[in-house]
Amino acid sequence: MTRKRGGKLTRREMFSAWCIGARDGRRGVFTLPTEQEQAESPAPPTTAAIEDRYRRAVAVSRRVFGDLYGANRGVVERLERLKLVVIHEADAVGKLTPAAAGRFRAAYSEWVWAVNDGHNRAQVLAASADLWIARYWRALSSHHQGLRKNRERHLDRWTPALASQAVSAFWADPVALLYSQPGSADATAASDAGQLRRALEIVESYGNGSGGQQS
Repeated sequence: MTRKRGGKLTRREMFSAWCIGARDGRRGVFTLPTEQEQAESPAPPTTAAIEDRYRRAVAVSRRVFGDLYGANRGVVERLERLKLVVIHEADAVGKLTPAAAGRFRAAYSEWVWAVNDGHNRAQVLAASADLWIARYWRALSSHHQGLRKNRERHLDRWTPALASQAVSAFWADPVALLYSQPGSADATAASDAGQLRRALEIVESYGNGSGGQQS
């Protein structure tokens, strides 16, 4: 995934995708699903080359997220403080104040907006990987003896998953992303994420008219 511009491939990338796909097709790098497996919706086909594109797409997402996290450090710190305020008011006071709920909602909304923006930027870059995979798979299919001999099974419908799906999975949970920075201890990250999810539940309960009181 080099020199991506709006999800386009360079001529060199297009040539590379076709050559590698043709090579892998001639080698028969994967086994076709049986007819029974095909009837049961087999997992999408994959190869080392396709997995490499998935890894590259997610690596780009990690870089985009690293930049996003740094640019929104103030939002992160504010959200960390406000989640503790929400939990303290619910536990120690027994009732969440409108001011605390409003500030927390505003901070979390700002974080979610930043995550969505990062996701959109990463998807533009992932589109290049999707184009590469599509071209690679066309070349592989046209050179793979098993696929060519079994056209009546309609294996042309059996296609790889998109790299953009892996990217979407990376960005799917704004709470988990907040604590996914390299170097974060798993146990600490899980505890912090649990606190934020609890604060969200408290604020949601407050919004539903229970006043944030915890039973």
